[in-house]
Amino acid sequence: MSFWDWFWLVVGAALLAAQLGRLLGPFELEGAHAPDATRGDRLRTWFGGWLRRPRDPLTFSDWMPHAGEMFLPSLLTFGLLAGGAGVLARDGETFRLGGALAVLGGIVLACVIGGYVMRPVGEQPLPSLGGAFPTERGGYRADEVDAAFAALDSMTKADIKALQFHTARLGYSKAAVDAALDKAAEARFM
Repeated sequence: MSFWDWFWLVVGAALLAAQLGRLLGPFELEGAHAPDATRGDRLRTWFGGWLRRPRDPLTFSDWMPHAGEMFLPSLLTFGLLAGGAGVLARDGETFRLGGALAVLGGIVLACVIGGYVMRPVGEQPLPSLGGAFPTERGGYRADEVDAAFAALDSMTKADIKALQFHTARLGYSKAAVDAALDKAAEARFM
């Protein structure tokens, strides 16, 4: 293989890993926290939960290039199945193991895509972060908010007003945190 073949293989693998990471979602182990749970138990728990966890509704644009999350995994699945079958069907081919592995990888990817499409459509419940604020997608980072509220006694009104937090994929509700900070600033410093 030439340098460019390896380069495009690595770029394609990285793009596929990013897309599949979004499709598979977080690796949640609810119900598998028992001290005697094996790695297999945790994997079965996650995979069973993944098939039942609600997903966002799919639209036509989800399957389109440059915009859809399903395009790259579907294209790679088709490429693996067609390329692997082509290698296995051609006379004089010397790397039949590669063709068989490509077909096997295509079947696995097709099962992942099929499992995602067959999941129920609906709003995914947000796990609780265990804090005093409700959680939301794109909210404030919980660790930063908790640290700020722990140090609230030593802050001035200007310090409280100047507080800024980074956002996380799942974090504390921005409206709830901002309202609590406003109340703290008003109550402590009239």
